[in-house]
Amino acid sequence: MARKSVLAVWRDAVRDSSLSTTCKSVAWCLSTYMDARGVAWPSRGLLARGSSLGAGLRSVDRALRELEAAGFVTIERSRGRSSHRYLAGIPATAHEMRRSEWATARQATPNRANGASNRAANAPESIESVESRAGAPINGAAVGVCDECETGGGLHVEGCSRAAVRT
Repeated sequence: MARKSVLAVWRDAVRDSSLSTTCKSVAWCLSTYMDARGVAWPSRGLLARGSSLGAGLRSVDRALRELEAAGFVTIERSRGRSSHRYLAGIPATAHEMRRSEWATARQATPNRANGASNRAANAPESIESVESRAGAPINGAAVGVCDECETGGGLHVEGCSRAAVRT
């Protein structure tokens, strides 16, 4: 079975929850701004416009409070005019299957999700990347599959020595 991304698991858990329709709409809109780790910084105005319900700021605030109270999001509130930071989460009350998928998705590390800012220069492309793009096997392994942790698609299991190496 293919491993789901953090966002896919989070969206499924929100969909399967008993949250209000407005809350689910705001959650979906919020997820469109999240990165691969489930972190986002959209403004409340963007969430209001993107929810497509004609929701005003007060409706968005109410939905965000509901999401936070349910454990689906942690909000790191900022001061002044900068946007809050939103962190996706799965509540303890979520179905066991969703919590299991969440734990698995959080263990996988995309090759470029090393915590560097977008302004950081990319490392030069490795010979393995060039070979895999050309379709050549790397060290006898199937193309795109790590020979150590046996995961594919550029993901590695936590603890894999290749997780920190850009391929």
